Amino acid sequence: MFNNTNNPNADFPIKSLVGKTLFVKMNCFTGDHAFIAQKQFFGEVLNANETKGVVLNLSGHQAGRVFFIPYDVRGYQPAPPGDYPIQSTGENIKNPDFIITWNTTARSPL
Repeated sequence: MFNNTNNPNADFPIKSLVGKTLFVKMNCFTGDHAFIAQKQFFGEVLNANETKGVVLNLSGHQAGRVFFIPYDVRGYQPAPPGDYPIQSTGENIKNPDFIITWNTTARSPL
Protein backbone atom coordinates (compact mmCIF):
# COMPACT_ATOMS: atom_id res chain seq x y z
CA MET A 1 0.00 0.00 0.00
CA PHE A 2 1.30 3.46 -0.90
CA ASN A 3 0.70 6.54 1.21
CA ASN A 4 2.02 9.84 -0.06
CA THR A 5 3.67 11.99 2.59
CA ASN A 6 3.24 15.47 1.11
CA ASN A 7 0.39 17.96 0.84
CA PRO A 8 -2.17 17.67 -1.97
CA ASN A 9 -1.53 19.53 -5.22
CA ALA A 10 -4.54 18.71 -7.39
CA ASP A 11 -3.58 21.23 -10.10
CA PHE A 12 -0.17 19.67 -10.80
CA PRO A 13 0.18 18.94 -14.55
CA ILE A 14 1.50 15.37 -14.40
CA LYS A 15 2.35 15.34 -18.12
CA SER A 16 4.89 18.10 -17.44
CA LEU A 17 7.09 15.45 -15.79
CA VAL A 18 7.96 13.79 -19.13
CA GLY A 19 11.66 14.21 -19.88
CA LYS A 20 12.43 15.45 -16.36
CA THR A 21 14.74 13.85 -13.80
CA LEU A 22 12.91 12.48 -10.77
CA PHE A 23 14.54 11.59 -7.43
CA VAL A 24 12.45 8.99 -5.58
CA LYS A 25 12.64 8.17 -1.87
CA MET A 26 10.62 5.21 -0.61
CA ASN A 27 10.34 4.69 3.16
CA CYS A 28 9.39 1.13 4.13
CA PHE A 29 7.52 0.43 7.39
CA THR A 30 6.10 -2.61 9.14
CA GLY A 31 2.36 -2.90 9.78
CA ASP A 32 3.12 -1.56 13.28
CA HIS A 33 4.70 1.59 11.77
CA ALA A 34 8.28 0.62 12.61
CA PHE A 35 10.80 1.89 10.07
CA ILE A 36 12.48 -0.87 8.02
CA ALA A 37 14.51 0.89 5.33
CA GLN A 38 14.64 3.68 2.79
CA LYS A 39 15.18 3.04 -0.92
CA GLN A 40 16.40 5.88 -3.12
CA PHE A 41 16.70 5.95 -6.89
CA PHE A 42 16.41 8.32 -9.81
CA GLY A 43 15.78 8.48 -13.52
CA GLU A 44 14.12 10.21 -16.43
CA VAL A 45 10.33 10.21 -16.75
CA LEU A 46 9.38 8.42 -19.98
CA ASN A 47 5.61 8.76 -19.69
CA ALA A 48 3.13 10.22 -17.23
CA ASN A 49 -0.64 10.14 -17.27
CA GLU A 50 -3.66 9.65 -15.06
CA THR A 51 -4.23 6.07 -16.27
CA LYS A 52 -0.81 4.45 -15.99
CA GLY A 53 0.92 6.81 -13.59
CA VAL A 54 4.58 7.67 -14.07
CA VAL A 55 7.01 5.47 -16.01
CA LEU A 56 10.57 6.12 -14.86
CA ASN A 57 13.64 4.99 -16.82
CA LEU A 58 16.12 4.43 -14.00
CA SER A 59 19.67 5.82 -14.12
CA GLY A 60 22.90 5.24 -12.24
CA HIS A 61 23.27 1.94 -10.37
CA GLN A 62 19.89 0.73 -11.70
CA ALA A 63 20.32 1.93 -15.30
CA GLY A 64 18.25 0.02 -17.82
CA ARG A 65 15.42 -0.79 -15.41
CA VAL A 66 11.97 0.75 -15.56
CA PHE A 67 9.95 1.68 -12.48
CA PHE A 68 6.24 2.51 -12.33
CA ILE A 69 4.93 5.06 -9.83
CA PRO A 70 1.18 5.23 -9.11
CA TYR A 71 -0.69 8.30 -10.26
CA ASP A 72 -0.86 10.65 -7.30
CA VAL A 73 0.22 14.23 -7.92
CA ARG A 74 0.34 15.21 -4.25
CA GLY A 75 3.97 14.31 -3.69
CA TYR A 76 5.77 15.79 -6.67
CA GLN A 77 7.81 18.73 -5.49
CA PRO A 78 10.27 20.82 -7.50
CA ALA A 79 13.78 19.96 -6.28
CA PRO A 80 15.85 22.84 -4.96
CA PRO A 81 19.18 23.02 -6.85
CA GLY A 82 21.92 20.93 -5.31
CA ASP A 83 23.42 17.49 -4.88
CA TYR A 84 21.28 14.59 -3.67
CA PRO A 85 23.28 11.59 -2.42
CA ILE A 86 21.94 8.04 -2.59
CA GLN A 87 23.05 6.52 0.70
CA SER A 88 23.13 2.85 -0.37
CA THR A 89 25.20 3.27 -3.56
CA GLY A 90 27.23 6.42 -2.97
CA GLU A 91 25.81 7.92 -6.17
CA ASN A 92 25.09 11.61 -6.31
CA ILE A 93 22.27 13.20 -8.32
CA LYS A 94 22.97 16.78 -9.30
CA ASN A 95 20.00 19.11 -9.70
CA PRO A 96 17.08 16.71 -10.26
CA ASP A 97 13.93 18.41 -11.51
CA PHE A 98 11.52 16.85 -9.01
CA ILE A 99 11.52 14.86 -5.77
CA ILE A 100 8.84 12.48 -4.56
CA THR A 101 8.69 10.60 -1.25
CA TRP A 102 6.47 7.58 -0.63
CA ASN A 103 5.77 5.59 2.50
CA THR A 104 5.10 1.89 1.99
CA THR A 105 3.83 -0.67 4.46
CA ALA A 106 5.25 -4.18 4.19
CA ARG A 107 2.74 -6.99 4.05
CA SER A 108 2.79 -9.53 6.84
CA PRO A 109 3.87 -13.03 5.81
CA LEU A 110 0.98 -15.47 5.37
